[in-house]
Amino acid sequence: MTTTTLTLTCLLLGDHPDKNFEVQVPKNMIISNLKRTLQSDANLSDTFEDVPPKDIEVWKVEISTTKKGHEFETLVTLCDIPAPCTDIEKELGGVLLRQGNSKITEYFSSQPPDDEINIIVKRPSEKSFYIQRYDEDGDPLIEFKKYTITNTQKEFRSLLKGYHARALRPLFGEPQLVTSVNKIIDNQKYATDSDYVGALQRRNTWSQVKDIAMEDETIKAIKNALTERENFSVEIFQHRTIQNSKGQHLQEWDGVLISDNYVFLCFAKHKMTEQYIYDLVQRLSNFYSKVKEADDDNFKPLLKKRPIEGIRTFAKSKGLIVVYPGGGRYVVEISEDTLISKLKHKKLVKPSLTLP
Repeated sequence: MTTTTLTLTCLLLGDHPDKNFEVQVPKNMIISNLKRTLQSDANLSDTFEDVPPKDIEVWKVEISTTKKGHEFETLVTLCDIPAPCTDIEKELGGVLLRQGNSKITEYFSSQPPDDEINIIVKRPSEKSFYIQRYDEDGDPLIEFKKYTITNTQKEFRSLLKGYHARALRPLFGEPQLVTSVNKIIDNQKYATDSDYVGALQRRNTWSQVKDIAMEDETIKAIKNALTERENFSVEIFQHRTIQNSKGQHLQEWDGVLISDNYVFLCFAKHKMTEQYIYDLVQRLSNFYSKVKEADDDNFKPLLKKRPIEGIRTFAKSKGLIVVYPGGGRYVVEISEDTLISKLKHKKLVKPSLTLP
């Protein structure tokens, strides 16, 4: 009985020959329908999703899987290449199945041997493009990373997933979002359309708001503690940043308190570490020199005021006055060694004091 179908052994170029698969097709099927059949096969559907069937290259070959000659070894070699490309006609003895109404029987007049690969499907072509980089806060940089991917939706989705992105957005030309690899233009520059980047930007903004609130509450808590518990009159100084005549920032504090004779410099962090303590001591030792260097009229009056020796000594090992949130308000702890009542009578520190 004459069979009306053919069983063809197929392989995607770049896959190991052992990954070949079979398709059963009518002998009178035209080549354009064969391409549609291959495109919908589970072994190729991810690779050729959104690729027009007419753009799929299909080649007839006769490569033995048992004798393992030159053509077989060539297929194995191509497995190690991310985007394999070879002269299928020259290296694999291939014959291109032309698009149109030609039938399979023009290429396969009878059932091929079972131990042969009959069809090679060439992978989609590559595309190269650039994606804008972002810093850790989600702000765009004037830097781009180049990507070269095969023209497949699967690889494009994997790229988007790495960016936590839904699509790419062209930086030039039409502003339409790109969700399909077929819409990618070679050598175009894109930004990512990503909730993740937006979340980073919102987190950064919210973090800045929280930092400012924490700094304000900290300086107010210290002011109240010094006033109520130590009977020490202080005021919040309205300036925090020392800058020179060119507008360059030389030193910045999270808050400044002043009295008739003293200045208190506030350094607030959500998580205080030993490195922060060390940096604080260094900044304290540079405070007066920075004020002189800046020649800032806002800070010049502070040159007449002095820090307290006991507080500086305490800062070397434990920090200054400890402030932390608790019970709905900020709690202030003042060490016995830094009680204002004891320190009032001590000799004031000279601005030339050098700390390690």
